[in-house]
Amino acid sequence: MKQAYMPQAKSDDWPTPDRVFEEALDLGWDLEEAFDPCPLHADFDGLTIMWKDFNFVNPPYTTLPKWVKKAWFEWAIFTRSTVLLLPVKTDQAWFHNYCKLFKIHFFEKRLKFKNAKHHATQPHMLVFMDARKS
Repeated sequence: MKQAYMPQAKSDDWPTPDRVFEEALDLGWDLEEAFDPCPLHADFDGLTIMWKDFNFVNPPYTTLPKWVKKAWFEWAIFTRSTVLLLPVKTDQAWFHNYCKLFKIHFFEKRLKFKNAKHHATQPHMLVFMDARKS
């Protein structure tokens, strides 16, 4: 199956919009308290370290499936909770393999990332891999 054309982004660095933190807080999740295993310009590889009990991940899209799989692994093996900010791509294997069984919050309008000139070209969602409720 041929995929629809999506222009390649010039950067993988997209700081999380404040709106994400606000909506997550309204849903009972204080993301400011979470460990970020993939901060911008990190001097460590968050895919190879152990995460904390509560994590927030806004992954680089060039390696997105690896981050989703790592979050699921941290949830399934170590009972760690992670909230992921992801593009809505329900046709992708990573969504069906690792995300669809969790609570998902879809953003009503497109996000505008902090360093972006325009709004995102695709919708986004928060996936709540909640180890407290499993």
